[in-house]
Amino acid sequence: MKSFSIILLNLLLLLPTQLFGQQYSGQVSFLGRELVVFNDSVDIQFAAFIQKKAVRDAQVMILSPELSGNRESLLLPFIRIQGNNRRQMETRAARIRSPHEWSATPYRTYQVHADKDTVIYYHIRIAHEPWMNDVKLVIHKEMNDGGNRIRLFSFTMDANIHLNLPEPYAVKPVYAWTEPLPEVKKRSKQAHSFLDFKVNSTVLLPNFRLNREKLFKIENDVCLLSDSKDIEVNRLHIDGYASPEGRFASNGRLAEGRAQALRNYIVANNCLPRTKIATTNGGEDWNGFLELLEASNLAQKEQIIEIIKQTRDSEQRKVRMRSLIGEKAYQHILTTMYPLLRRVVYTVEYTIKDYSVSEAKALLGKNEELLSHREFYQVAMSYGRESKEWNTIVGERIVKYFDQDPVALSNAAAVLAQRGETATAKRYLEKAGNLPQACNNLGALLMLEGNYEAARKLFIKAQNAGLKAAEENLQELNKKIKDEQQRNKYEKKQPEATKN
Repeated sequence: MKSFSIILLNLLLLLPTQLFGQQYSGQVSFLGRELVVFNDSVDIQFAAFIQKKAVRDAQVMILSPELSGNRESLLLPFIRIQGNNRRQMETRAARIRSPHEWSATPYRTYQVHADKDTVIYYHIRIAHEPWMNDVKLVIHKEMNDGGNRIRLFSFTMDANIHLNLPEPYAVKPVYAWTEPLPEVKKRSKQAHSFLDFKVNSTVLLPNFRLNREKLFKIENDVCLLSDSKDIEVNRLHIDGYASPEGRFASNGRLAEGRAQALRNYIVANNCLPRTKIATTNGGEDWNGFLELLEASNLAQKEQIIEIIKQTRDSEQRKVRMRSLIGEKAYQHILTTMYPLLRRVVYTVEYTIKDYSVSEAKALLGKNEELLSHREFYQVAMSYGRESKEWNTIVGERIVKYFDQDPVALSNAAAVLAQRGETATAKRYLEKAGNLPQACNNLGALLMLEGNYEAARKLFIKAQNAGLKAAEENLQELNKKIKDEQQRNKYEKKQPEATKN
């Protein structure tokens, strides 16, 4: 239960040794405890330390606490402390007639021995009222020593007690983690190469112009994958393209022939068998030409783009374009743009072997792109969720390679949220969709922001999917809302003078 607390001074009050005209060695001490407001109730606690011989066998002592405010006060149930002589103490108790109006209800009656120390604990709870927000605790003491002699003492435990609001309840959001499912690690890699061919030729010459450098890159992309013991290349797709100058039919043959020339080169170098390579005639590369035009500073590029989009026939496109821009500008296109359209685009499809945790750890920072989402996660788990490795792998590395995966986004967001990077975490979770863990984690962020209704809807959605973390977050949310309601209620009760 939440509480608003005021710790009283540990005030030790000692009675004088000279009481009622007689000499006693016993003493009574009061130890202040605390006044605590529990929602709509006030908890009052203190301890009375009765030293031996403070109450003799035939004596009766009454301690009566009082809450004393500026304008109002309240007498609390009293404590009766009696000596060991029952007959005499009952007689003494009957004789007590205090001018002070004690509470009619006793808290408890204690019988003490003259030769033993006694500790009495006082603890009651009463209804809270606004005037109690600024009070002092006074303890009145009355003692009968025979002969109807009554002495009254009052002790103020603290004269400057003020109730202070505690810090607001700090919610403890519970983030949910999702273990990725096993997968067959099928990957693909696409690249393009501007191989140089002689005019109207489909013969691939390795030493012609820059072909050696370009072929080396292709070998790295294809042959090295094929040579790896961890990788099986399933298929290589080669699409050949030609620039639009010349006749459409001739350009189609050139595009297809150049794709087949690259296939033959790869087979001849024992990178892949012919059965794993497919070629496609991409024809004239008008799409590539449009991309080059968009990025260029050509004066009439918008008109050229419009001609290409509106004219289906390839030959008509060329005639209209040449007529629009003139021979000089057309020659500029032939020499600067068209060579970039004589290209091949190749896509390698391959499967990667599964790795154990120890094998996967060895690949981190080296060839970690070979790891699956699940393998990354298992490595992170091996370090523990409190480790810096967990934070780095789940919060950064996994989402680098799997940035469209809802599980990767949700897990990374949970790590970032715990690190205080809530803006990025929220962006990830909004991309993660309806994954129950993502709903829970986004709800946790909204709860921290104070958007309680939106958070509740997400928690309920995740809870309905069977997520335990969402149930715990709903409990946290209810605690927070109840705390704020209680604080608002208490602030309305509290006089302005006592507010901090």
